[in-house]
Amino acid sequence: MKNARTSLSLILLLVFVFLVAIPSEATEYLLGVGDVLRISVWGHAELTTEVAIRPDGYLTFPLVGDHWAVDKTTRQLSRELQDILAEFVINPQVTVIVSQFRTLQVQVLGEVRSTGYYQLKSGSRLLDVLALAGGPTKTADLDRISITRYVPNSLGQDRTEVLQINVNDFISNGSLDANPLISSGDMIFVPTSGRATIFGEVRQPTSYDLQGGLDSADLERVVVTSQTDDGPREITLNVQELLSGRGKAIQINPDDVVFVPKKQQVIVLGAVRAPGLYVLNKETHLVDIL
Repeated sequence: MKNARTSLSLILLLVFVFLVAIPSEATEYLLGVGDVLRISVWGHAELTTEVAIRPDGYLTFPLVGDHWAVDKTTRQLSRELQDILAEFVINPQVTVIVSQFRTLQVQVLGEVRSTGYYQLKSGSRLLDVLALAGGPTKTADLDRISITRYVPNSLGQDRTEVLQINVNDFISNGSLDANPLISSGDMIFVPTSGRATIFGEVRQPTSYDLQGGLDSADLERVVVTSQTDDGPREITLNVQELLSGRGKAIQINPDDVVFVPKKQQVIVLGAVRAPGLYVLNKETHLVDIL
């Protein structure tokens, strides 16, 4: 029994070592447009050639013709070429080597210090591009970076793919999905976080980053206090209506004070269909909330 257990353990160990020793194609370099390949067939020097993967995703090889090469490993491509060449050559042994790796050209727009086109090496990620562009500005919204790319299909036709990336997920949690690999031709746009500008009869005209800060503001009950000969006068404005093009705007004068209150909220708990936090609007009654 002891010998049987020892033999079983040895077999499992050998299986484990064998599986670990097999390289995973998932971690191998994937071919792309612009890669230059040296392809050779053992014993057939006349078939040895260097060929680039064209913008349509294909390469051309003797006896094979056009063959799709994008997003394949060199081993995958070798096997496919061997299968095709078997019709013309006895037991072909094909070797594919990347003799010149492609460079990536991307365009960066939006809230970075230096927009424009950039050249990167293959395998670069989004943060590599942002670093080349001088980094994001203070107004950049790293939660909503978009990457627009053209993805060719097997027919050589392009389709547009837009990725929405939250880079802060990589910075905070190390999520690689939030720092994706870049493809040649990508257009990267870094949006602004949003700014409010105050100008006119104020001491210091300037702009402020909102950063979602208005989420808790009650824009339906903004109070403007003006100084008149008869004393202070208050006007309550529905700024939400003004922003949507409704309502009548008023003039803000020097020394006016604008107060934006916080939304009034209540928590509803117990035997209701949707317990949670609710905003109190003007003249809200208990039955309205329930």
